[in-house]
Amino acid sequence: MIDEYREGIFIKESKNRFLCEVLIDNQIQECYLPCSSKISDFICLTNKKVILRKNKGNKTKTQFSLFAVCNGDNNILLDLNYLNVLVKEQLYNIDSKREVYVTSKLRSDIYIPNNETIIEVKGIISDKKNVVFPSIKAKRAEEQLIELKKLLLENKKVEYVIVLTNEKIEEIQFNPLREVFKKRFQECIELGMNVYIYSLKYANQRYKLISKQYELN
Repeated sequence: MIDEYREGIFIKESKNRFLCEVLIDNQIQECYLPCSSKISDFICLTNKKVILRKNKGNKTKTQFSLFAVCNGDNNILLDLNYLNVLVKEQLYNIDSKREVYVTSKLRSDIYIPNNETIIEVKGIISDKKNVVFPSIKAKRAEEQLIELKKLLLENKKVEYVIVLTNEKIEEIQFNPLREVFKKRFQECIELGMNVYIYSLKYANQRYKLISKQYELN
């Protein structure tokens, strides 16, 4: 099924989690917001032109999902679920939508069984040139790193893929308020975790992952 897209004007986030209000054809509609945190923690969308993707299936509560925000010639992707699809297709040449529990507490974003590779994907949404990582509360990400460390100690292959959804981002640094995350992240690197950073470039109505040479300090 081909994806259907519409444009609208973002009004506000709803009180209910995962919902927002968007002006579409002069009518305010409630749309799905595919972000587990407040989108305003990352980027200001009020009165911005946004791109919506039509939800598939007959049982969805909303007609559209927030997909991207128009930013000149650079549409910034907001749907991090779709980001996982792009990473699977463009970096690993797989189209599986399945996530796999590799420990009782960790569900891998991507798992390649033939070489037992566990891949964690993290998207960074921002309209700023300089960003910090992680930008918000990092408890869940810290717990993930504990599980990844266990896997590394079992000689499993772990890859950590960071994607900047705005190609205009010039610098990425560890958040100085997240010292526990930084410590656990560096421990995993010392045990062999590979870290890759990509930027998401929008051109010809599609997104393409571009490898970036950033120093994460």
